[in-house]
Amino acid sequence: MTVTNAGQGTRSIYRTVGSGGSFGSSPLEQHIGLGKSAENISVEILWPGDISHPQRFTNVDKNQAIEIHQFAHDYKKLVRHPVPLGGSPERWAHR
Repeated sequence: MTVTNAGQGTRSIYRTVGSGGSFGSSPLEQHIGLGKSAENISVEILWPGDISHPQRFTNVDKNQAIEIHQFAHDYKKLVRHPVPLGGSPERWAHR
């Protein structure tokens, strides 16, 4: 991922995603924090076995969840509903 920060230029963020060897060791879903002043320029994926043809998406908005499939021409925006935490103790008493 390549982003630009206001007044600080361009920077790259790298992540390696794998199936992992044990529970929670390397999730396929990635959460990448860009910072408040960052603007996303591009997302580039190098798929195993096809590193000579990177998959690139430009002008991807931040603060969203997306799903990317190999060879797809576009990404899919995912809907993430907020999960309420806490609440009144009475709410949990009837469980």
